[in-house]
Amino acid sequence: MENILGFQPVLECLLGYLYEGEIENLLIAVPGIEEKFSRHASYDLYKSRLASLKSVRENSLNLKNISDQTFEICVEALKKNVFTFEYVKNKTEDICIYAVKQSPVFYSYGLSEEYLTEKVCYAAISAHRDALYWIKNQTYEMCMYAVNLHGDFLKDVKIPQTDELCLAAVKNYGNAIKYVKNQTEEICLAAVKRNPISLQYIKVQTGLVCFTAAKTNRSAIPYITDSALRLKIIQKLKY
Repeated sequence: MENILGFQPVLECLLGYLYEGEIENLLIAVPGIEEKFSRHASYDLYKSRLASLKSVRENSLNLKNISDQTFEICVEALKKNVFTFEYVKNKTEDICIYAVKQSPVFYSYGLSEEYLTEKVCYAAISAHRDALYWIKNQTYEMCMYAVNLHGDFLKDVKIPQTDELCLAAVKNYGNAIKYVKNQTEEICLAAVKRNPISLQYIKVQTGLVCFTAAKTNRSAIPYITDSALRLKIIQKLKY
């Protein structure tokens, strides 16, 4: 241990690869290590960063007065107040991802277009149900990812709808059929199989779609608009 602690590059690696809080725990856990650590210039850097960490824990707005901002210090500030993002000097992609996960309000109003990388957008979509609405440069892959997470995202898709995209949406969330512009029978069947009550949002109710919905759940029967077809299906389901 003596040899290792006396080796300056190793101490610098500790500062480079461990968060301030982790180094603090290390100094507490290993008897005598802080005394040896304090002999090196790296120790002063660590103590300065730890003081900054404690400062933003007390008041997140203190971040604006900190010049040596590590990832952990920025995250600690964002955790308390996501809008301290404006005081982050180096707005890396990882910092942006952390920020958008904290609050949908911040994603909507606090993050400018320059920071909306593809990874940041995906992170926002994963965290917030209204995130896709705020993304201007939507890709097909991004929209497919979103509707597979929750079909309700289909309402915020700005790119042209495809059958594949709509099918994925209704398979995830049957009621997403109400956002489908071209309701093919295949898409309608997938919707009522996922949720028979989504029949109420289907514009052209074919016999197959209505029967499938009613067979899956009798509660869908009142949503069959054609009274003759409704009676026919009721009689068929009795046998």
